[in-house]
Amino acid sequence: MKVVNHYESLGLVPTASSADVKRAYRRLARKLHPDVNRAKNAQRQMAELNEAYRVLIDPDLRAEYDAARRSSVVDAPPPPTVAGELLIEHAYTITNVPSPVYCVAFSPNSRKLAIGCFDNVLRVISVKKANPLIELELQGGSLTDMRWISNDRIVAAGESDRSVYTWNVSHGRVTESKSKKAEWVSQLAISPDGKRIALGSVHRSLVVIERRSGRTVYMRRRHESPISAVAYSSDGRLIATGGGDEAVVLYEAETGLEYAMLRPVGASPVQIAFDARDRMLGVALADRTIRVYALKTGESLKSLWGHEKPIESIAFHPSGWLLASACRKGETRLWNVLGGRLLNKLTGHNGPIKSVAFSPDGRWLATGGLDRAVSIWSVEVGAAPQPG
Repeated sequence: MKVVNHYESLGLVPTASSADVKRAYRRLARKLHPDVNRAKNAQRQMAELNEAYRVLIDPDLRAEYDAARRSSVVDAPPPPTVAGELLIEHAYTITNVPSPVYCVAFSPNSRKLAIGCFDNVLRVISVKKANPLIELELQGGSLTDMRWISNDRIVAAGESDRSVYTWNVSHGRVTESKSKKAEWVSQLAISPDGKRIALGSVHRSLVVIERRSGRTVYMRRRHESPISAVAYSSDGRLIATGGGDEAVVLYEAETGLEYAMLRPVGASPVQIAFDARDRMLGVALADRTIRVYALKTGESLKSLWGHEKPIESIAFHPSGWLLASACRKGETRLWNVLGGRLLNKLTGHNGPIKSVAFSPDGRWLATGGLDRAVSIWSVEVGAAPQPG
């Protein structure tokens, strides 16, 4: 995979007119068409040319593309230093991922990005230059989640109608591949140490299994409706589940004992995220709102709304006060959760965004979507106090 600059693909500058786009496309199409182009990558060259023309000839698509690729602004403000300040700039977009993107995750040192795709291929790139580092096909169920355990190790997981699959990827190769029979798993989450998998089912139950042996550690049934969201806390001490009964249940991850219940949250949870210090819990709901709670007290801190399409993914920035939410419209919103304010809207995707993630060092934001694109943004924030 490489970063595609549509203007470079057509040999144009960003100020080129529509007539310039048409002329450049016709000229290059005669040269690069596989019928006359004998290069081994002729098909790819033509595909990039066609994609560049499709985007730049359409005024609306071109406007979205220009907004997404704009990485600097005249008279830009200085880097943020005050709590709640945010500076975000588009770094690049990879537009030719071979398959729809289901999940993205940064390595602990923030230098690598793992990309999980519908074709069950795990791809890893360098963050700064987007150089491809790893490309592995994972045999088994559909890849839906992954977690970096170290800078050279990833645990990935997925499910089918009747089984759960896990893979251990170390130093660029699959070293373990496991499967376990488990019917009607609706959601899953990987523990921070990669040793356990939490499974939520349409049968209303939370089942936690050991990844390597497949042994069931415990099963809990605290919901009155199918489980629709599952997440581990950042330190791995808690598990949160959300269900169609408009409830969020918190469990002690080691024993499965109930820690707390938040109910009613207003609608069915679709995504759950803990902040890096496990002081706040973000809950995205089916009504396209996000509720933020203080974990210590269960107090509802803020409600965030404004998405026009269902929310697919949420993630906290390491600062704790910044939250990203991505939706089926192809839009990512950035929120100050302590102030309850919308800070920015990021566009550029041409379809639903399935995953959003911040890097552990807080300097990068990644989004991946069904349009087979991954966008990377640089991020600078001011510090902010955490709720007690």
